[in-house]
Amino acid sequence: MRRCMMRYAALLALVTVLLLPARMVRASADLPGATDDTVSAMDIIRTVGSAEGRVVIVNFWATWCPPCRREIPELNHLRGQYSPDDVLLMGISVDEDEAAYTDFVAEQDFTYPVRRAEQSVPRFFRISGIPRVMVYDTTGKLVVNHEGMVTADQLGEVVDSLLEQK
Repeated sequence: MRRCMMRYAALLALVTVLLLPARMVRASADLPGATDDTVSAMDIIRTVGSAEGRVVIVNFWATWCPPCRREIPELNHLRGQYSPDDVLLMGISVDEDEAAYTDFVAEQDFTYPVRRAEQSVPRFFRISGIPRVMVYDTTGKLVVNHEGMVTADQLGEVVDSLLEQK
């Protein structure tokens, strides 16, 4: 019963956040997180909701995933093609091994914010395979939910199309 109530509360919170105008949902930074560098599902939802006219790209990945590792340079390249005023890109690691995540992030040259997902995040977003990319349009509507590696060119086409509609 308690588990059912928790799921209901999470779903209600998600619906509430998605229905609020973006200007009413504010995040203190592009990708807030707890002090230990983790992020909750609500942090991600708030970030998408506060993007105010920007395209938002959420990339779920892990250090042990070879396609995810190959995708990072593509995402770095994509980040460099757009103004932060137009596109928000965030990486969410689903690594359970905090040390592996910390070491990997320290070795990489990420040009976008990355955080480690709290344990409930993959279940909340129904992440069954990675890499996984979710793209939200400038109104916060989910328009792409893709499992598998993507290139900067592929994502760039989607972003360009969404920014033209702005």
